[in-house]
Amino acid sequence: MPTDSPAIPDQDAARLQRMRSLVEDINMRVIRLALALDVQLQNEADVKRVLARRTVAVAVETDRRTNSDSEKSRQWEELRALLVLRYELETRYVDQVGVGATRQILIDVEEHLVDKGFKFGDDGIGIDLNSLFKPS
Repeated sequence: MPTDSPAIPDQDAARLQRMRSLVEDINMRVIRLALALDVQLQNEADVKRVLARRTVAVAVETDRRTNSDSEKSRQWEELRALLVLRYELETRYVDQVGVGATRQILIDVEEHLVDKGFKFGDDGIGIDLNSLFKPS
C-alpha cells in the first residue's frame, strides 16, 4: 500500500533550503552594502543608526560628485530596506516553521558566511541570534 509520507520530509527539506537561500542572498547583499558604505553592523546600536539614518534624494546631474552622492543615497536606502525585509522574513518564518527551525536557518546561514571568510555579525544577523533567539 503506497503512501505519500516520504514526500513530506523532502518537501519540508526543500522549503527550508529555499528559506536558507533567501536569507543568505539578503545577508550577502547587506554585507556588500555595509562594506561599500563603510558601516558596521556588529551591535544593536549600529543597526539602529542605519535604520534611523535619513538620506536626501539627490537629483542626478552630469557632475560626478552628484552621481556618487546619488549612488550612496540609493545604497543607504537599499541597506535599510533589506534590514527591515530580513526582520519581516524572520518573523514570517517563525510563524511558518517555528522558532527552532528559524533559529537553525539563521545559524546555518551565518556559519556558511563565516566559512566564506566573513566575520560573525558582518551582516547584522548576530544581533538577531543573540537577542531574539536565545536558547531556553
